Amino acid sequence: MSTVLELPLVDGPLPLVLTGLAAVALLGLLALPRGGRRRAAAAVAGLLVTALLVAVANPLVIDGMGLFPQDLPGEVVGWSAAGIGALALAVAGAVRAGIGRTVLALGCGLLVVLGAASQVNAYYARFTTLADLVGPGPDVVALPVAPAASVPAAGVPAPSVATTAPHAKPTPDDPARSGSESTPVVSRAKPGGGKAKGTLAAAHIPGAASGFPARDGYVYLPPAYSPTGPRLPVMVLVAGQPGGPGDWLSAGRLVAQLDRFAAAHQGLAPVTVVVDPTGSDFANTACLDSKLGKAETYLAKDVPDWVRGQLRVDTNPSHWTFGGFSFGGTCALQLATRFPHVYGSFIDLQGEQEPSLGPDRRQTVQTLFGGDSAAFEAVLPMRQLATRTFHGSWGFFASGSKDTLFLGYMSAVSNAATRAGMTVTTVAVPGQGHSWAIPQSQLIPALEWLSPHLGFTT
Repeated sequence: MSTVLELPLVDGPLPLVLTGLAAVALLGLLALPRGGRRRAAAAVAGLLVTALLVAVANPLVIDGMGLFPQDLPGEVVGWSAAGIGALALAVAGAVRAGIGRTVLALGCGLLVVLGAASQVNAYYARFTTLADLVGPGPDVVALPVAPAASVPAAGVPAPSVATTAPHAKPTPDDPARSGSESTPVVSRAKPGGGKAKGTLAAAHIPGAASGFPARDGYVYLPPAYSPTGPRLPVMVLVAGQPGGPGDWLSAGRLVAQLDRFAAAHQGLAPVTVVVDPTGSDFANTACLDSKLGKAETYLAKDVPDWVRGQLRVDTNPSHWTFGGFSFGGTCALQLATRFPHVYGSFIDLQGEQEPSLGPDRRQTVQTLFGGDSAAFEAVLPMRQLATRTFHGSWGFFASGSKDTLFLGYMSAVSNAATRAGMTVTTVAVPGQGHSWAIPQSQLIPALEWLSPHLGFTT
């Protein structure tokens, strides 16, 4: 059974086989109706439905339904339209037909839909194996009883979302700036310590200061995590939108990735907290404090306060990183530029240049800030990078080489970050669009690149 569940849905022969079957089924649909007129009418109807879907897909899902902040990729629109158009052909072919021809028509239509769905999934890499669709997922346990609370070092106040002073690089001998652990965690760990694999726990992180109604998230505790072990660095992650924290477990294959990183680092890995700044799959708070809720305060204060209070972690801000994919990548950039005293580094995987609720910037400003463009401009990452210095911050950027829009965002923001004093690297992943293949392939390289900053290497 486990072998069947490991069947790849993105790579390997299955997507090609399904696409081939879909092509044959589509030809069958075109040939099914009896009589030239019926065949022509069915074909025309299918083509008209397909053309209509191509024309209205983006306005419908972005402007009408508000499901996505950016236009759908052409491949996704094309395959989706092909699948629905095939269903139209199937219905036309089944009209006034016998049972056999009706079953054949609908079967061909479903084959085309399956092939189209396979190609859409291959683009987004959302389900990489059959287990992602029907499997039980990783084991999730109750969060262990908190050890002695991790609190800021003497003289280090809890981060405040009102702080806007320019970021200065912490020094190892300045505990008031660097937190309770100034030395790399690799220097504090016992070689070979820890279990073979980490532990995944469910976590409810309340909006104590923000009042934000976040859904439950997850905490990954590395093999080396223990009540008496070294205090470990922290990584906070946010998924894309639409989506939720669970996407990092399935589409992001988070546990397997962090276990691999830990295996290469004496059981050490960041204590990783996957959080929810939206409240529901299709909500979009832009990770800001606005009319839609105080998502920024939740991420900049509530989450760090909860982590320090519930988990044994390193409290040095230089050893904390914020990461995310797509919407989550934009959030990472925002938090790193607004609160470098909380998150000393970030991982921006296909994030935007600025937060948005859709292609119409005016509508974003209206919805978030009642049309106050000055309030919106004041919180933008590019404004922060133009007016502040970030000599102690590190930023990892990655995007798919086929995703030209987001490649442009990455170029503009990474150049601005470099001018602001950040240590920055960028990766264009060959052959990929706007896809979960980016987090799947780039999270570990990001952590390896950040390792000297986080303390996993000296």
